[in-house]
Amino acid sequence: PSLVGSEMCIRDSLYLDPLVAVLPANHPVLQCLTDGAGLPTATLAREPFILFAQSAHSGIQEQIYALCHDAGFSPHIVQEAHEASTITGLVAAGLGVSILPASCEHFRVENVRYMPLDTSAAVSEIHVVYHRTEHSPLVGKLVRLLKTTRTQPNPVRGR
Repeated sequence: PSLVGSEMCIRDSLYLDPLVAVLPANHPVLQCLTDGAGLPTATLAREPFILFAQSAHSGIQEQIYALCHDAGFSPHIVQEAHEASTITGLVAAGLGVSILPASCEHFRVENVRYMPLDTSAAVSEIHVVYHRTEHSPLVGKLVRLLKTTRTQPNPVRGR
């Protein structure tokens, strides 16, 4: 069982990471977008999805379902994975599309495009989580460092 939502842990927000569509670079929808335009989530309605497995406890799976629901559809999941790098590789192989945090762009996989979505609801809140009874000076220093250097990742520009 996860302790993240329990009273045993402290969770501090660090920043908001935009959620982006992860598409094969040759996906037809990319031809229809103008520079700087966000991708409407509804354009993914008929696509096969590759998402985090429930057991990965990624925290964004519920957000993805909500985004799709708000766009009028339920995602058709064809594959699940535990790692964002695996999901990106499966998208590059043409097995489907995904929605991931923009910070996953650092994977730099060929044949993949990261496209911002057109809704302000497409964000993932990044937290530092630690046990309430943790008194190690190193943990305290790390938490203080993370809190004082809170920065947003680079904005997505449809790479």
